[in-house]
Amino acid sequence: MIISVFVIILLRLIWILVVPTIPFSDFEVYHNFGIFISKQFPIHLLSIDYDARGFGYSFVLGIIYKIFGVSLFAAKLLNVFLSALTGILLYLIAGSLFDECTARITTVLYSIWPAQIMYNSVLASEHLFIFFIFLGIAMFIGAIKVKPDDAFTHIFLAGVIFGLAYTVRFLSIIIVATGFMTLLFFQEHPLKNRIRSSLLLISGFAIVWILFTGLGAAVDIPSDPRTGIQNSLLMGTNYEYTGSWNLVDSQIWENNSPEEAKKIAFQTGLSRIAENPGGFLKLIFEKFSVIWGNESFGAYWSTVNLDSTKSTDSILQNLSLILAVPQFYYFGILFFSLLGCYKLKNTNLNIGIRFLFIIFLIFVILHSFLEVQSRYHYPWELIFIILGGYGIACKPVIPCDP
Repeated sequence: MIISVFVIILLRLIWILVVPTIPFSDFEVYHNFGIFISKQFPIHLLSIDYDARGFGYSFVLGIIYKIFGVSLFAAKLLNVFLSALTGILLYLIAGSLFDECTARITTVLYSIWPAQIMYNSVLASEHLFIFFIFLGIAMFIGAIKVKPDDAFTHIFLAGVIFGLAYTVRFLSIIIVATGFMTLLFFQEHPLKNRIRSSLLLISGFAIVWILFTGLGAAVDIPSDPRTGIQNSLLMGTNYEYTGSWNLVDSQIWENNSPEEAKKIAFQTGLSRIAENPGGFLKLIFEKFSVIWGNESFGAYWSTVNLDSTKSTDSILQNLSLILAVPQFYYFGILFFSLLGCYKLKNTNLNIGIRFLFIIFLIFVILHSFLEVQSRYHYPWELIFIILGGYGIACKPVIPCDP
């Protein structure tokens, strides 16, 4: 584990030192919001917009900037630190679901994952989101193996952690709903215990959600309407732009009030599906290639806006290679994860593996309707890596019993 953590840190540190990425687009929003929070914290807490996009990540950035000053390098070191912690979590999760061999292979695959290495120079909310989500998953899966009373504590804490993930990305509510269904319908415990554990998960999440929502209500700053599901549905049903963000649809928010724009966006998205169901079905498969077949997110976002005061000629000259390496690696991960699924086909899947599969399938369905980008598959590629580690393992290990 010490060697793995060292490799994770070293490779990502080298990348952020060599590639001088400058924040722009959503990442510049997080950066600027973090600067604002660093100035307001801790005295003027009620001037902070708690409903803003990626608040949880910007808040952590604000704390980093408060301690170390406004430093892109410090923010990128935070990414490296979170990457190392996520690598440890993957080792623990894979070991709990399978065995030591699979856990080691999974950690190696994660350590040398090119797209993730490259993405560390980008101030993206996914770094913190993934850490919270997989910390919650580790807690959730760990509850399977402990005594009943301790299991309830673990499940409650998993709910709290998923709540923290919600402050970074609102779609983490899908993970909580999936966990609730998994505990209620897939556990082999008495109904009373299943109800209790599922309600504890929701309770842990609800505590954070109520606190977070309460702060947002107390501040009473209008939230950005473009972060809602209405906007995502509008973008995700645009045939011309393959369900991706586009300037044409975004004009709705410029020409109408927020409430009117939300209504128009939702109705437009639904009408596109209803008026051309055949075209929408075709669009779904086109979107699959964008979100599930494209591994360019790390290379693209880390090289699209570089510091012009530093030497970046070699990076730009080798950009094709930089884009190709993660794509070929991704093909390998997909192949070995399919092999892992093949090994699982005759086994009795434990609750942890079912939980991961359901999460993945729900997001596949969800993004069939909502906006897609290649980086949107990034959090769930960790599931592929765990399955890939199992696929590479020498023999089909029987997963640990629930």
